[in-house]
Amino acid sequence: MSDDLANPLLLLLIIWWLAASVAVSWAAGSRGHNRGRWFSLSFFLGPFLAVLLLLAYPSAPVSDRERKTEGSLSITGEPRIY
Repeated sequence: MSDDLANPLLLLLIIWWLAASVAVSWAAGSRGHNRGRWFSLSFFLGPFLAVLLLLAYPSAPVSDRERKTEGSLSITGEPRIY
């Protein structure tokens, strides 16, 4: 592979890797998991492996999700929308 073609392909691969890691972290967050932790896992282990792990790992229980938002009221006393 020539040097002229290597740099744009490497840049494209890095952008794709970051975008895929963000997508995995978003999917993990929607299942009730820590987004930062899943982004790091996806970034270092690879998005494909992280997706497989996410699918194998059960969703967080609803009670855990409720605990995260419990008591987080805005100044007006209405629940915050995340």
